[in-house]
Amino acid sequence: MASAVSVVALTGFMGSGKTTVGGLVAERLGWSFIDSDDALQEAAGKSIDRIFREEGEEAFRRLERKTLESILGEPKQHGLILALGGGAVMSPSVRETLKRVSYVIQLDIDPEVAWRRTRDHYRPLAQSRDEFGRMFRDRRKTYALAAQHSVNTTTLSEHDAAQSIVAHLRRAVLQPETTGAPENDEVG
Repeated sequence: MASAVSVVALTGFMGSGKTTVGGLVAERLGWSFIDSDDALQEAAGKSIDRIFREEGEEAFRRLERKTLESILGEPKQHGLILALGGGAVMSPSVRETLKRVSYVIQLDIDPEVAWRRTRDHYRPLAQSRDEFGRMFRDRRKTYALAAQHSVNTTTLSEHDAAQSIVAHLRRAVLQPETTGAPENDEVG
């Protein structure tokens, strides 16, 4: 691989677009894509909602750390875009691991837009608008501290957000031969 960066992790609050944008970035770079929540559900054999109901948030966070350690501990033959769960970087051990083995990009978003994007989709930690806002405020600073770069997705389409990330990665951390995709850095 031509680049020292083989894992790019996307962090941010629920509704910021980590899964959708991450898949588009991976496609444009010709890299693999993993959504850590999907990997966790597959490993656990049950949905996140069911884990929260039956075992609680603490058990979910343990499973999340274990899943991320497994994903990040595997040798990478080519690049990986990893969409993290919204609370993953709240764990100091996860932040430390990410710092060692990945390049982290925060997808920032306005809390009102995040609420609109998530309120009609059941999420265990997004049941109350007030709690949602409190959690957003509590997490936002940690997302920024964990990331080497940030993209605000509030007004960007998924495609524009993905192109912004690809352009940044090409300028900042990837060598040209790392991807087979065209070098078009334009957004929009």
